[in-house]
Amino acid sequence: GGGGARSKASPARKPPASVGGGGGGDGSGDGSGGGGDVGGASVQSIPGSGSGLGLLDGVTLTLRKWFDLSPSMEFRCFVKGGNLRGICQRDVSNFYPYLPGDAAALEELVAVFWQENVSGVFNAGAATAALDYVMDVYVTTRRRCRIMDFNPWGGATLPLLFDWHELSRPPVDAGEDDAEVVGGSRGSAGAGGGAGA
Repeated sequence: GGGGARSKASPARKPPASVGGGGGGDGSGDGSGGGGDVGGASVQSIPGSGSGLGLLDGVTLTLRKWFDLSPSMEFRCFVKGGNLRGICQRDVSNFYPYLPGDAAALEELVAVFWQENVSGVFNAGAATAALDYVMDVYVTTRRRCRIMDFNPWGGATLPLLFDWHELSRPPVDAGEDDAEVVGGSRGSAGAGGGAGA
């Protein structure tokens, strides 16, 4: 379960302080954590091992309570030039029959979350490359989005149901950013309309 971790080098240390939403969850019953995106995380600095090598100097161990998440509700969002370009399911090895019917609602939910909480955060004085990133989100049973991870654009980050070339193309209408939602298999893609900013 949750709680703190003890370091053998310092058995008398207090359990780590909770960071984020107070560590208790938000009552949604879906394991999404507290009020922030780091809800329920614990941070503890680990003192050096005494070996003289200093391998652990300045290391911070971040622990988070484990929750079982439904892979069907994990989505990867692709942002190019500060524009949301595409959203697809992360679990590409399975087809979830209910996702295509829910694609429009999920697209809007994720796009609005991105617009209100993430868009523009990396823009302040950033190089153009900083405007290109991949964000993984989880949609809870209460239809709330939680950030799972950020990844760099391209490189070792997988485009999953897209390919990098199609994600790099400018939006069809230069005045409007349309996110494309792909769910299920490649053949069951549905184009999104007007999502993002």
